Amino acid sequence: EQNRARFEKALATVSARYDVKWKGPASELGSARYHTTLSYTTVHPTRDAFGYAAALLASGREADRLRAIEVLDNVVRLQDQEPSNATFGIWSWYMEEPLEKMSPPDWNWANFFGKEILQVLNHHAERLPADLVERLRMALRCACLSIFRRNMGCYYTNICIMGAYVTLAAGQFMNWPDMFAYGKSIFHKFYDTTRANSNTFAEYNSSTYTVVAIEDLTRIFNEISDPEVHVWAEAMLDVGWGTAAQYFHAPTRQWCGPNSRSYQWLATPRTLSFLQLGLEDTVKLVDEADFDYDLGWAYIDLKCPEKYRSAFKTCEPHDVDLTFYTADGGLESSREHATAHLCNEYALGSWRNAITWNQRRNLLAYWGGEHTRFLGATVLHDLYDF
Repeated sequence: EQNRARFEKALATVSARYDVKWKGPASELGSARYHTTLSYTTVHPTRDAFGYAAALLASGREADRLRAIEVLDNVVRLQDQEPSNATFGIWSWYMEEPLEKMSPPDWNWANFFGKEILQVLNHHAERLPADLVERLRMALRCACLSIFRRNMGCYYTNICIMGAYVTLAAGQFMNWPDMFAYGKSIFHKFYDTTRANSNTFAEYNSSTYTVVAIEDLTRIFNEISDPEVHVWAEAMLDVGWGTAAQYFHAPTRQWCGPNSRSYQWLATPRTLSFLQLGLEDTVKLVDEADFDYDLGWAYIDLKCPEKYRSAFKTCEPHDVDLTFYTADGGLESSREHATAHLCNEYALGSWRNAITWNQRRNLLAYWGGEHTRFLGATVLHDLYDF
């Protein structure tokens, strides 16, 4: 009941941005530095449209079902389905910016959109027009072939896991043995690589992408019927939740560093809401008024293993000292060493040596309890992370 209220609040917020003309939610784009040439304008994100449609269908209301059909009918048409194109199987970020104008196109969209289509088809196919179901199946097939052709390596953690989920689930749903076998092979390779890499993800301790990894590993664990895949997913979920517990600083409610990829310095309500949901509300990390529910969580049964839950209540002083690889091939230049000390008074983490870039948190400290203060180090070029 509590999550239903959170879901309805989040859905209403997105619905308030719905644009009848573009048949999708509108957003205000600020300074954009990745993939798009657009900035400081109103845009209609294709990814938001797919996620919104899946959420509308989850509401169970007839009016929402009809709007979802309208949204899906529009956004599914925007996929490149020409096999001879390099962008085959993907979508542009924004409806007003076609693939050929992006700088460059984002092949990850085959993974992200394949996941959304699977939510729709697995749970709601019988509530959709037959011709739309067929077009969604074709879009899913094209997305899978794009993932197969790209064949992303194990060290791009969240995209490798997501690609494994999409190809496994599509293979299972569409009775496509070759694609299922491909998905199983890359997931097994990811499992073996993680085990050999100090049993940690190469995309290490990311407050953004460890969350994505846990979400999609949960999907694999809950939805894929293959017994071996089930075992691997359970083990990798343990790695993801274990990392979150190891780096969570209960006195400040911060996800501590060092982080391989992060978009913020302080934990967002979305991150804290994710953790609280995984803890089944046994620990309060965010005020209910600030609970930031992701509409995709309606399709995921998030559960943090019991053995890690105490870490989100109290801080048991501990150190982290871990060496691992962050790029394919185990090259010496890609070896990272993460060090951290967490105690009740403060948390301090750093890399021994690392590159600098916009998403890297190389040195990070938190203190001050609920009145959290933090210190970070970065290298700037024209006031932007170098």
